[in-house]
Amino acid sequence: MLTGMKMIPAYRLLRVKRANPWTLFHKFHESRQLPYNKELRAVEEQVWNPGKKEKGPGFISGWHVILDRDECVEYLQRFTDKSDIVIAKVHVARLRPKPRATSNVHLARYMKIDVWDWALDKSRKLHSERHLYT
Repeated sequence: MLTGMKMIPAYRLLRVKRANPWTLFHKFHESRQLPYNKELRAVEEQVWNPGKKEKGPGFISGWHVILDRDECVEYLQRFTDKSDIVIAKVHVARLRPKPRATSNVHLARYMKIDVWDWALDKSRKLHSERHLYT
């Protein structure tokens, strides 16, 4: 675990299912649902972007995050269906830039979703920032 390691705030897109945070695409230890208030260590392995396996070295996986919330809002606009996606504040450690990313995406070894931040993020989607998701 992260004993003594400082975590910094970052943002990522998460799905909302049954009021809980879920990953967008890949499972984390056999489930896409993520726990609150727990330091999650990324499953680090060699991966490739879709259609790129034969064209390059790939990269070591990690939690995809964006450090600036406004950039995360911009990234959200790439999705056609935003109905179950939330811009979530998370806390991360051991960051590195994602190789060959088309936006300012970083990969984190550790990530934590604070239950209070999650509640605020869901509320923003439903109320004050509804326009970002349409």
